[in-house]
Amino acid sequence: MIFKESNNVPYFYKNQAYQRSDTSSIPADITQVRRWIMEGSNIEFDRQIIEENDFAFAGLEDELVNEVGIKKLNEDTLRTMGLMIGEKYTNAGKLFADENNMSFGIDAVRFGEDISQFLKRKTLVNISILEQFHKMISFFDEFYYDYEEIVGTRRVKRIMIPRKAFREALANAIVHKDYLIRANIRVELWNDYVEIVSPGGLPNGITEEEFQGGKVSILRNEVVASVFQRSRIFMVIITPKI
Repeated sequence: MIFKESNNVPYFYKNQAYQRSDTSSIPADITQVRRWIMEGSNIEFDRQIIEENDFAFAGLEDELVNEVGIKKLNEDTLRTMGLMIGEKYTNAGKLFADENNMSFGIDAVRFGEDISQFLKRKTLVNISILEQFHKMISFFDEFYYDYEEIVGTRRVKRIMIPRKAFREALANAIVHKDYLIRANIRVELWNDYVEIVSPGGLPNGITEEEFQGGKVSILRNEVVASVFQRSRIFMVIITPKI
């Protein structure tokens, strides 16, 4: 079965969605179908309105009181930040809520000498992505620290893993995650390096060559990035989408 190229995606045949792959058509999974629907509506995931309405934002309020100086978080502030539209919450609002039913988040493991040695594991789900960020920084701090080493006749300061680098990489993983993919960000902590993997490919509008060349940066979740910027966690640099 072959479908001709068209802008009207997805292609359906006998209640199954298909997508083009080279010269043939293959079944599309539910994540790809959701992505097509989102692209067709021209509304990014974090801006989409949801029907759930029972959320609390104590953690976000504390963050903004401390970092921005607001006196109290109210619905007008939530609307300004894009966490509400009218009387309804957005997906971004759900991500920043103290508790939510998002079954994915961050899964971290501190390994020993090899992958068979699990020294400690931490999984963070169903809580605000801000809280996930802060708890993962605390988890990192359990294992890495600065120390001094005697080299010849001098004391030399050593850094096991730069905390600022980990903080930046973790913030980027959360901000740029493809939240249509129901999978955890994976953090692996080793003696001499850290590996962070955020599920998903490149955002639409950027090629692999442009990404590797560092010439183009496109935000996948602009509302999430904006809130992290207000919290002084993430610096937003937006390249207009073409």
